[in-house]
Order: sequence, then C-alpha cells, then structure tokens
Amino acid sequence: MACAFSVWLLQLQLLVGGTLGAFLPAPTQLHLPSRPGLRAHAVAHHSQTATSLTGPTFISPSIPYQFEQATGTITKPAFIFLPGIEGTGYSISKQVEEMSADFELIYLNVPATDRSSFEDLTTLVGQKVRDIAASTAPGRRIYLAGESMGGVMALSAMRDPQVSRCLDGLVLINPATSLPRAWPTQLPPLLQALSQLPDAVGATAYQALAMPILSVTAGSPLRFAATRDDQSLPEPLRPAIALSRLATGAQIMELLQLTETLPLRTLEFRLRELLKGAESIDDNFLKSLRLPVQLIASSDDRILPSVDECRRLRRLLPNAQLSVLEDSGHCPLLEGSVSLAKLVPPAKLEQAALRKKKDFVSDFSFPSIGAVRNASESLQLVRRLTSPVFLSTDAHGRRVYGLGGLPPLPGERAVDIKGASSASTFSSNAADAAFAPLLHNGDAPPVLFVGNHQLYGFLDLPLLVEEVLQRKGTLIRGLAHPVAFQSTSEEHNSARERSGRNGGFSVDFEKFGAVPVSPRALLRVLKRNESALLYPGGVREAFKSLKDGEKYKLFWPSASKSSDFVPLAAKAGATIVPVAAIGAEEGFNMLLDADEMLELPYFGERLRESAKSTPVGRPGERFVVPLSVPQLPERFYFLFGAQISTAGVDASDAEACVAVYEAVRRELESCIDFLLSKRQQDPYRALLPRAAVEASWNWTRQAPSFTL
Repeated sequence: MACAFSVWLLQLQLLVGGTLGAFLPAPTQLHLPSRPGLRAHAVAHHSQTATSLTGPTFISPSIPYQFEQATGTITKPAFIFLPGIEGTGYSISKQVEEMSADFELIYLNVPATDRSSFEDLTTLVGQKVRDIAASTAPGRRIYLAGESMGGVMALSAMRDPQVSRCLDGLVLINPATSLPRAWPTQLPPLLQALSQLPDAVGATAYQALAMPILSVTAGSPLRFAATRDDQSLPEPLRPAIALSRLATGAQIMELLQLTETLPLRTLEFRLRELLKGAESIDDNFLKSLRLPVQLIASSDDRILPSVDECRRLRRLLPNAQLSVLEDSGHCPLLEGSVSLAKLVPPAKLEQAALRKKKDFVSDFSFPSIGAVRNASESLQLVRRLTSPVFLSTDAHGRRVYGLGGLPPLPGERAVDIKGASSASTFSSNAADAAFAPLLHNGDAPPVLFVGNHQLYGFLDLPLLVEEVLQRKGTLIRGLAHPVAFQSTSEEHNSARERSGRNGGFSVDFEKFGAVPVSPRALLRVLKRNESALLYPGGVREAFKSLKDGEKYKLFWPSASKSSDFVPLAAKAGATIVPVAAIGAEEGFNMLLDADEMLELPYFGERLRESAKSTPVGRPGERFVVPLSVPQLPERFYFLFGAQISTAGVDASDAEACVAVYEAVRRELESCIDFLLSKRQQDPYRALLPRAAVEASWNWTRQAPSFTL
C-alpha cells in the first residue's frame, strides 16, 4: 500500500509539474552507471550491525581497502556523525565512499527500542569525543557533525569545555534548533492521542498519517533516486535514469523506511526529548563558542525552516560559515547530487569566517534575472493550485481586472500588461518585467500597501510581491516578522542563485527585499522612495482562530492608542493602498487554535516558554501556531483598494492620523467584503473543475472568474 501511494504521488507530481517525455526507454534498455563497491558494503554493514544493537552505539563502517595496508595508528581526521530523529545513521550511507578518502567516519546508532534521554545521548557523544582524543596520536583532527536532531546534540555536547577543547570543527546540517518554531511541534498532541489507542489500531493510524506527511515533506523522489555517477551522464538523461530506479520499487522502499525505524511511541518520545534539547540552546551559549562551524542548510526543507535557522546561527556563532544546498530537502545526504566530502574538506572546516553586520534596508540590491526567474518557478505550483485573481481600484473608484488601477510606482518599468485580465496568462514573465525599460516615474511618491494576513500568512507576501514585479517590473519591500531574518551576510550558493525558501513554496524574503518589521525600517524604506507592504495585524491576525469565527477578521491596534503606520507614511509623503486577500483560510481545517494549544498538558507550558523567547514584531504578541490539517485549496482573490494620499497630512497631528488610519481600515474591510461576495459568482472557485480546465489549456490561461 505504501509503495502504491508513493507511485501515485510521483505521478501526481509529474502531472502538475510537467512530463518528462512520452517515450522514455524501458529501464532494461538504459545503461545505468553501477559500482557496488563501498556504498553497498557500507549499507550492508549498517543493516547487519544496526539490527543487532540493544543500546546507543558508535559504528565505524568497515571499508575493506581502507585498512588492508594500514599499520599503526590511524592518522586520518575522525569525523563523528550524529543522525536525525530516526537514530539509525542511515542517511550517511551514500556519503561513506567519498568521506572515507579524507576521514575515519564514525556514526551514532540509536535503536528504535532505546529510550535514552536527550541528556544521556549528549553525555555519550561527549564521552566518545574524549575517548578518541585520548586514544589517538597528538595532532589528529577530530570533527563532530550533526544532522537535524544530531545537530542539537552536537551543540549540547559543546557545553562541556573538555569536549570543546578536543574538537577542531563542527558541522551542523539542517539543525533542529529551530524545532520550537516549526510545524512538527504540533504533532505531540496527535501522537499522544494515537498512542492511547490499542497497539494495532494506533500503528495503523500512525502509518496512514505518516505516509502522506513523509511523501510531501521528504523532498523530491528523483533526487533520492539519483546517484553520484549520474553526474557523468548528459543532463537530459538524468531524470529518466532516476525515474527508472523508482519504477523498480527499491528506491521507494528506501524513502519510506522511516516509519519502520521510527515507530509511533519512539517518535513521540524522541520528539519530546528533542524539544527539550532545542529549547536549552540559548543565544548566550552560542555566542561563546569559538570553534569553526560549517552550517549546511537545504533550501527545500519542508520539515524545518533550516535556511532561516542557519542564518540565525550564523549571526550568533563567532566563527561560522553557511552553505545553502539548492533544491535539497530535509535529508540532503541521501540525495545523489549532494557530496558531503566536497562541502566539508578538512581545510574548510578550520577556516575563520569573516563577520559583517547586515543592514536589511540599505544593503539590498535588486536580484539577478536568474534569481527572479527561479523565484517565479518556485511559486508555479502554488499558482496552479490557487489560480489567484488580482483586481485593483482606479483613481475613479472603479474595480478593474489586473493591476491597471494602481497609482504610478517608483521604479516602475514599461511592462506589457495587456495580459493582466481575468484570463491572464500563466507564463512567468517576472524576469523580463524586472529588466524592462524604466518608466519616468521619478516624481511618483512611494506607495505603502497595507494588507490583511490570511491564516498562517506564509503565502500573502510572496504572491503579492511576485504579481507586482511581473506586472509593474518593480519590487515591493515587504515588512516581515523578525523570525524570518537571521542572516548578517550574503551566502554563496553551491548550484545556482537561491530562489526557494524552506518549504519549497515561497520566495526567499530576504533576497527579494523584505526587511524585519519595525517603525524605523518602514520609514527608512519609504524615505528611499521605495514601495513597501505592511500587515498591521501581525502574528495575531496570522494565527487567528477559525473555530471562534475569526475568519478574515482584522486584528489591528486600536486607533485610540496609536495611529500606527500613518505618521510614518505622512513623513515620507507616501500613498497608502489597502490590499485585501481571501481564499487561503478555506484550505485548512483547524483542530486546535492557539489558546487550545496552550492548554495542552505538558506541551502547552513548553509552547508558552518557547513563545517568550521568540522575537516579536509587536510588543505583547504571542507566537503560538494553531494546529490545522490542509484541505483542497480554493481559489485566491486579491483586491487593491482605493488609494489614500498622505500628502496633506501632518505627521504630528494625532487626530488627522487617526482619521486616515480608520479610513484605511474601512477600505480594507470593504475590499474583503467585496471579494467574499463576488467569489460566490465564480464558477471555478473550487480546485478540481478549475484545475481540469486550466490543465487542458496546458496551464497557459486562467479559468474565468466573476464579472465586474
């Protein structure tokens, strides 16, 4: 059943994302590069050794040729690898051959039946480091590496000064230090409920739940099926080769083995222990570490916000470097194109990192044409699923299709927008638009777009920014929550310019001009004569309760206490344009809202403590994510409302600012009501009939919506 599900998922991915070709040679006709050698031996050794263990054990893969001529003490650097939450160390198996050329590889294996606490495992790691240091010749290098949960263990082990002094470098791969702010923290209540069921029923329910989650979050099956030898083949053949391996079923079973190595009660226990460990890593401790640290983050990690977290760590750790793995998922070491040996050669592990504090407002430079094109490609699936409709309001108050009603924008370019209608093309021309000839809008004041957050808020900003870029050729500087900004310097990417953020659906906010939200940042952006996008409702609005009838409600600060953004807009002479968004909140069924999450036994208190340590965008906000399950998405609708000028507003006149503030709010609420009413007339509001029509047009046109 699991195998059939994965094949179905792969077929769906190919249907939505495009076809490899109608006439692929059969697997038996393909000349697949094959070298059983070291990796096959390492996997076999892993399987035979791991299944016989009864407690946490460090294993050194037996590489035949490595020791055939060995005499005396091993002089190669020791590379100790700590695995993720599954505990097996299997993810390092594809890397054994290359890593063994430069290192003696040692990995930790924790059997599924083991219930060692996080603290006990950390103590074991520290003891292993000290034992290696004591038993080898002076001057031998020792490096400690951790993936996901192993990354947290590696950092925790560094609290022991003796361990820190024994090490020459640290490698953190998608470290789970971000777990308190990631969606897996919503799983414990569900796992706890499943564990209360009879064993057979709970195991079946767990399998049914885990399979779709793993299939979506694990990453691209084709990347797992690829091997290093595929790189020697012509590029057009590589997907076909990987697909042929998937067809055999062996690679699919490899992808799905996590449910076997991580049973329900094991996952529940380890997730609880990992959360404790992640919450114990505080900023002051990180700032005190002087050891060279190599951070490795996957841009398509759909389990943890790894790029953002590694940026945060890069800022705090005095001697850290960051490499971003383009398009890789949460388990990059299992992907055929990823070479850990090339990412962490011994010389690189001991290089000092240069420090540069980043100014998000002034250090921004317009992304390259390749980055813009890649960003649009990363949003293509979201656009196909939601088929967003964009409307605007012209200077006479008339609603029009597209963005033709917007006021002139600073930096606007001469883009052909004749396709911007209810049947606008799906073809991504944002890259061409971004480099079209400039219009002479030098006298145009900056525009402050003020929007409403839909539930979770993760798609509001990227879709709006991309649409304006595509239709107007100019970038809106988004004001985003501080948790999205943790970097202090630009990172160099290994493959091509990054476009996807963690999760794979959204655009890299930082690369595309977003800044951490604050009054000072907003004023600086507007003073630079750049347009900005602000969500006054913040976290409260993004994490609203659908169970309490809060759908599409605004949660703005009271006008009697503060006129908020209006004085800043008035100081810059900005034009304010409300922008309403609806559609996302029908795509979720909320199980527990934020208040109910905080009332959970044990986990509620941990969520409360985690929220206290999370950076805030507004004083007094509470960063607690509701628990929801996704449903088939409906169509998205966006409406840019009537423009409101602040040219004649005195920023020091509190009464005038409050009047403008209330006018903006009323216009935004009116736009939301308009969209909620008009979408009732859209024959293609639901996904299935809409997707069928648009797929029949090869995704080159949108299905029509309602009439104006």
